[in-house]
Formats: sequence, structure tokens, C-alpha cells
Amino acid sequence: MFSKDRYVNISSKIIYLLPLSILLGPFLADFAISILALTFIIYLVQSKDYKYIKNKFFIIFLLLCIYLILNSIVSETPLHSLKSSLVYFRFGIFAIATWFVIDHNNDFKKNFISFLYLAIIIALIYGFYQILIEDNLIGNNYQIDRIELPFTDNAVLGQYLARLFPFMMAFFLIQKNKRLIDYILIFFIFILSDILIYFSGERTALGLIFISSIAILIFVTKFKLFRLITILLSIIIIIFISLSFPETKKRNVDYTIKQLGLNNEDEQIHLFSPEHEKLIFTSYSMFIQNPFIGIGPNNYRNQCDDEKYSQGSESCQTHPHNYLVQLFAETGIVGSIFFILAFINILRIFSYHLFIKLKYKKNIINDYQICLIICFFSSFWPFFPTLNLFNNWINIIYYLPVGFYLHEFYKNDFGSINFNNFQSRKED
Repeated sequence: MFSKDRYVNISSKIIYLLPLSILLGPFLADFAISILALTFIIYLVQSKDYKYIKNKFFIIFLLLCIYLILNSIVSETPLHSLKSSLVYFRFGIFAIATWFVIDHNNDFKKNFISFLYLAIIIALIYGFYQILIEDNLIGNNYQIDRIELPFTDNAVLGQYLARLFPFMMAFFLIQKNKRLIDYILIFFIFILSDILIYFSGERTALGLIFISSIAILIFVTKFKLFRLITILLSIIIIIFISLSFPETKKRNVDYTIKQLGLNNEDEQIHLFSPEHEKLIFTSYSMFIQNPFIGIGPNNYRNQCDDEKYSQGSESCQTHPHNYLVQLFAETGIVGSIFFILAFINILRIFSYHLFIKLKYKKNIINDYQICLIICFFSSFWPFFPTLNLFNNWINIIYYLPVGFYLHEFYKNDFGSINFNNFQSRKED
């Protein structure tokens, strides 16, 4: 029998260590959130405390999971597809378990900040170790292509830093009794993160931290100047690095221009790259021929070499490298609606917040909540290449802020605020 206090105590420790687990690769993090989800289900059944699953988020998420499973079953390769869809529910349960823990642990956020900072600092140290020592940057023999996570061959350290950046900013904003050392620490974390992301060669990560920073400068009230200064210093350092180490500029600037077809007037302009375009066109063929339900979750790799879809050998990979394209190809219009409506809701909240902020000089949501929404905004942003939508590692990062969001949502009901209600309160 799980007592509430015991469950909260153990689960808190697991979630504290989650940013470090994610850094160490997909296995530990996936094991951790699976344990959290399983034990939370057991606790709910034993305690009969169903408050946390009687809400819009869980109902919509459950419908999505049911749809994904049914879609897998009717696909041409159901067994492979079910490996992804059958246990997808663990991500939503993990988010709800996090919400539950935050509700019942008053010190959770305060403690989580320290572990989050520690994981980011370890990521920075390990990233610069790869650059300075393993790849001999100091000896001008810089050969690095991508920077890997520790103990894995997953070259996504840049995405780790970029996707957790607005999450880290959220906790910096609510950190109480900030000391000078705290400002110095976060100052260097911001700058070193910008620089390491640039060094990583992950242009998606570079784009993500750019749009996150722009969103922070537009919507967040506090520490805007602080972030602006760190961005400007990062740009100056990055320019110096690009001039000093041409290979870095070649990867991030010259190669990007070449892939987009902008380096030659006679060359065709490309979306992302010629290779990405073939993936997109293959996905489009899948969607056109299966518009309502697609070809089944995570089935792109199984059908991309089919003659009726294929755009050549380069169009067949494990996934189409863009989550929106993958959604339409693999889950059709029905599956895509869930994500499109979620993104529209994010834009709606941003719009209300910005309009009321400009018109009434008031904030309908605080800076911490804004940064959580920016996490989702960057996750849903459809105009960059992405990892596989059903990749365990990236889904854990996607769902990590959700529990914190749900805690704020149902505590303040900020997600349902609208302009008419706000205006009537002003008039009263």
C-alpha cells in the first residue's frame, strides 16, 4: 500500500534527478518516468483519488492514446507501430504524477531548481570537454560535427540545452532571495549555453534558443535586459569564434546557406535542404493517399521505400524529420487535430496576454507561467527539422514542463482566461 507521503517523497527524488537522467540518455529517463507512471496508477487505484484524471487534459490525452492504438492496429505494420503507441500513455501519466507531487510537496520547486542547475552545468562542462579536449580545439584541429550526450552516441546535447532553456528561465524567475552568486551563475549559464549550442552544429537547437529568447524578450516582464545583455555578449563571442575557427562557421553558416540554395543565383531555393524536401514530399504522398488516419504511428520507416510514396533513396529514413509532417503522414487529419488545437491554444494565450499587457498594463499570467508556455511553443514550433515524434527521449523533454503547467493551470485557471472576463472585471 502506497501512503501519500511516501509516494510524494520517493517520486520527488525521481523527478529531481530527471534532468540529469535525460542528459545521460534515453534509457534512464524512460525507466524513471515509466516507474513514476506505473506507481501513480497504483496509488490512484488504492487511494481512489481520481481528481487528477478528471480533467480536460487527461480526457483529451486519453482520447489521443486510444486513437494512436487503434490507428496502429489497422495499419499495414501493426506490431511495429504498437511498440510506440501502446505505451505512449506513460508520458501523460508522468505529467499528471508530477502535478500531484508539486501539489503535495511545498518545497518541490525550491529543491528542483538546484538539481536542474546542476544538470545544466554538467551538460556544459561535458560539452566543452568534448570540444576543448577530445576534439582538440586548442590545437586548431577542430573536427567535431555534433556534440553527444554523456555515455551515448546521441548527438543532441545542443537540443538538450535549447529545449530546457525556457524551463530553466522559468525557475530562475521564481527563485527567491537571489544572491549575487545566483546572478553570476545564471549569467554564465546563459552565455555558455548559447555558445555551446552554436558549437554543437545543431541548427535546430540554435533556432529553438533564438525563438525562445525572442519570446522571453516579448512576453516576460522581469530580467528582459539581463537576457538581452547575455544574448549580445553571446553574439560577440560567437562572431569571434567563427572568425577564429572557420570550420565552425562552415558548419553553421556556410553549410546552411548551401542547403537552402542561397549561395547560387541559379540554384533552387529549398525548404531546410534538398534531403528534407524529399522527406516532406514522401510524407505528403502518404498523407494524400491516407488523408484521415495516415499510415500508422511511427510507420514512416516501414513504408517510405514503397513506390507509391518514395521520392528516391534519400527519402527513406526512420522519420521525416519534422513533427508536423510526420503527424499528417502517420496519423492523418484526425491525429494532427490534437496537436494543431494545442498550438492554437498556446497562440491564443500569448495573444490575450500581450493584448491586455499593452492595453491595460496588466499581466493575466506571470513570468513563470509564460516561460512554461514558451517551452510548449518551442516544442510545437513546426518550421524546424525535429527528432522522431515518437522518440522516447524527446517526448520526456516535451512532457517535463506539463506537470508544472497543470499545477499552475488548475491552481489559477489561467489557461481559461479570456479578454471579455478581464474587461468586465476592469469595468467593475
